Amino acid sequence: MTTFHATPLLAAARPRPISVRRGLASLSRASLLALALAGIAEANDGKPYAPTPAGQHAPTTAEEAALRQRRDQEESDALAGAGLSSAGREREEMRALGQNPDDPIALNAYRAETQASPDATTATGDFILNTGWGSGGLNPERYAGSDDGSYRGIKAARLSTGEVVVVGAVKFSASSALQLGITKRKADGSRATWSGVDPQYSQFSGQYIVYPNTNTTVPSIYSVHDVKVRGDRIYVLVTGHLTSPNTYAPNVLCFNANGSACGWWFAYFNPGSSVNDAVAMDIHADYLVVLGRHSLGETGGFWTAKWKINTGGGLENATFTSFPTPGGYDRSEPADIAFRRIGSLVVAANPGYYVLFTKKVFSDAANTDYDPCLLAVKSDHTPDTSFDTAGVRCAAFDDAESSRTDKAVALATNGWSEFSGGLLVNHEGVQALVSVARKTDDGIGVWELLDRANHPRFGATGGAAGSHARGSGRVVLGGCGASEGEGCFSPIFGSAEHTPMDLANVGEDMVVVGYRYGTGLIGSGSTRRESTLLARLHGDSGELRQFTTFASGYSEGRFNSLAVRGDHDVIGIGEAIDSGIATATARTQIMTGLSNDDAIFKNGFD
Repeated sequence: MTTFHATPLLAAARPRPISVRRGLASLSRASLLALALAGIAEANDGKPYAPTPAGQHAPTTAEEAALRQRRDQEESDALAGAGLSSAGREREEMRALGQNPDDPIALNAYRAETQASPDATTATGDFILNTGWGSGGLNPERYAGSDDGSYRGIKAARLSTGEVVVVGAVKFSASSALQLGITKRKADGSRATWSGVDPQYSQFSGQYIVYPNTNTTVPSIYSVHDVKVRGDRIYVLVTGHLTSPNTYAPNVLCFNANGSACGWWFAYFNPGSSVNDAVAMDIHADYLVVLGRHSLGETGGFWTAKWKINTGGGLENATFTSFPTPGGYDRSEPADIAFRRIGSLVVAANPGYYVLFTKKVFSDAANTDYDPCLLAVKSDHTPDTSFDTAGVRCAAFDDAESSRTDKAVALATNGWSEFSGGLLVNHEGVQALVSVARKTDDGIGVWELLDRANHPRFGATGGAAGSHARGSGRVVLGGCGASEGEGCFSPIFGSAEHTPMDLANVGEDMVVVGYRYGTGLIGSGSTRRESTLLARLHGDSGELRQFTTFASGYSEGRFNSLAVRGDHDVIGIGEAIDSGIATATARTQIMTGLSNDDAIFKNGFD
């Protein structure tokens, strides 16, 4: 039985289970496979997809526990490894260049140079540091904790006041429990106080919300995923660890604009499984939808839960469904979810949604071919077969001489209306971000749909996207392929891979953020390091208009997500390494203000 938990955020008692009818969630794997067989080759871009052999199985409970332990250890090792490689290296390189690492002016200049993008592409309308945000565009945060803690910026959303809410994954020491940290930023980047936050979640006189903090009556936090704003109510998605049943599951937390609590809701599809982990969520009209996992591995597919948002901001009337083999693909890993947005004048009363996922093309473990796919779902949770066979369409990037390991990362949707021939025409856009394997260094892929078809102009061969064009609504940039790429080696600039993390529509452009991992300008050392990355593409043609990095203010940095403040202002949210801190897992949350507004007109001057 599918179970849904709901309780006020401040309540200490266990939430009372409420049974929710599964409806189409009970579709068998066989029925879903039968639905997909007729057109699976077409949706699979002609690749001969074969179901997993009958002798193989989804991970057992013990195997899932081992997978979780391995994932946790790999993440910890990655944090520590990057921190250790950074610590001391900066000082050694500066001394080798005859510079004093204890001179703050020399240190800042060195960091700016080593994190500069030697593979930059620039044009009119480029984003630059917004000097009116924080300190020269930079705004670090450690939640009033110790320097050796880990403070990782995850996501951000804008309130109607213009203030920006940022959520982070916070550990005040290497051994402490993970917390959800929330900070609110004014237009100039300074902290705004949470005037209504409950004292048990208040940190530093209400300047931060830290949850669950000292409250042991609510489930602990395993991971932080997302934040959305609707009507100045703030909804945060985390994965919490329930003890009854013993499972990891999505927890939606609601806060008012002053920090006071407005509720919390748990959802899980299978109470008998330890894995119901959250992946992503979206809000549109009066609905909130959450995407969850069935497994930490590549099998099992995913599930969704959708709530109606009532007038008080609470979530009600939850409906669930499961997609164990979306489109017949039984090796599918979820990445993101987004409601359909059609036109800009009328909002659908109960919209359908898309799920972005990665399929593994072949069942043998040695094969590394993965493709991004979109599942279109109607408002009643059934696959939308008007989108494609079984509701699924995939896009193979398959860059020449690469491993073909192309994985889905993030999803965005947008709608707009225009008059054509005297008639009002509503349009729908879908943008999928992909990590693309390339011959030498991995890069970035973007796949765009216009009115549910692959965008005919975006990435068209022979069009404005140039060498980045792959046709069928696709572009590839960054990294280094068989013959080209912004990250290809040169004697002066070295080489780099480019990892995408998030994308958003900003004005007429599409903006991608992530990080560059590579060497810097000659003389700045040959060791690879991370630096924040921003790419700006024309939303209709896919033309690459800007490809650059920004100094984080620290030794290394990356963007994990992007918050849009307006058509010309964005904030890169992420984390940085300070090589001056001995703890290898230490991270500092960064919030980088960026603008491409004309300075002459920015303050109303002509």
